Amino acid sequence: MQSILRIPAFWIAGLAATATAAIVDVPYSGQLVDGGSPLTGWHQVDVALWDAPAGGTLLHGQSETVQFEQGVFHLELHVESGIFLMNDSVWVGVAVDGSAELEPRVHIGAVPYAVRALSTTAPPLPGVAFATDFAPVEVQAELTWVPVSTVTLEAPASGYVWLSAAGWWQEGDYTHPDAVSVQFSLGEGTPPPYYQEQVQTGFFEYRAWPYSHSTVVPATAGVHTYTCWVYVNSPVATLSPMPTIYASTMQAMWVPNNYGN
Repeated sequence: MQSILRIPAFWIAGLAATATAAIVDVPYSGQLVDGGSPLTGWHQVDVALWDAPAGGTLLHGQSETVQFEQGVFHLELHVESGIFLMNDSVWVGVAVDGSAELEPRVHIGAVPYAVRALSTTAPPLPGVAFATDFAPVEVQAELTWVPVSTVTLEAPASGYVWLSAAGWWQEGDYTHPDAVSVQFSLGEGTPPPYYQEQVQTGFFEYRAWPYSHSTVVPATAGVHTYTCWVYVNSPVATLSPMPTIYASTMQAMWVPNNYGN
């Protein structure tokens, strides 16, 4: 198998734990490209948590055989809670099919609510929601907000919800210099006023660009449905075909109003 040339997107999705649990479950997603093409099929993925960006002490190791679709894979790490309580910085290293660990390692941290949940003085476990397996969305027109992923969460009381969405967007067949702006909006509404922007320039021809965006929004007690929207703008040239959005994961996590106090 050819060596992995790049890692477009790796991200820690979050933790789920009780105040007394010894093990926390960490959903983990990534995208791998081999020789310019996204990996497909089943492959062995070895994930290691370290206390340093290079060398250092091994904190956790796990091997899983997972399926890759368009280069994207998902797995769940089963990690001792003390790792995130005793280490301010944790780095993740990945190896595929027995090859050497990919470089560089990716810096991660425990989601804030999860660190609090592991404390013996923590409040009840916050509401958590996690969704995957979204269908690809072909953007039909510029200057239009298009929904690409959703997640529903029940907040146990008034507080705040941390939202995160990840995936990648795929350019069409362009043979001239171009500039494309893609905005990502997270929250409730059509669309909400919380957004981040990616701008790409250059000669495009079937190029993929990863995204991983997050925001924090206030929330009252009850059920909330959150959406990740995209908005495509190309002021330099008309896009034909339009980009396709591949949403891989979306999650929402509730924290109380007094979080951090």
